[in-house]
Amino acid sequence: MGVNETGLSENACWLDGEIFYLPPVLFERKDTNDSSANTWHIYHRSLGWSSVDIDLTFTPIRVYKKTDNFGVVASIFEQWLGEYSGEIRLAGQVLRLDKVMGLAEDHFAKW
Repeated sequence: MGVNETGLSENACWLDGEIFYLPPVLFERKDTNDSSANTWHIYHRSLGWSSVDIDLTFTPIRVYKKTDNFGVVASIFEQWLGEYSGEIRLAGQVLRLDKVMGLAEDHFAKW
């Protein structure tokens, strides 16, 4: 979310060659000492304007991290490889995911 400070979301889902733009999502991230319990809950809180509903769990496997701090300019970037499970409901269909490999990113930039 917040791609190039546009305030727009990159969230999208392709189904049978058609793109469905997804609403912004909320992340609940659990970081514990037990890596098998470090799951993220990714969900959409409906405000009544979207016919899409998202309820996913992301289980991280590996991470690429890069941190730069030059005082006025700083960046903390994490790109996670992991598995998605749960449901995306759109266009009258329910897409069920069960350990589907994918990426998730967490990025903070200051300039």
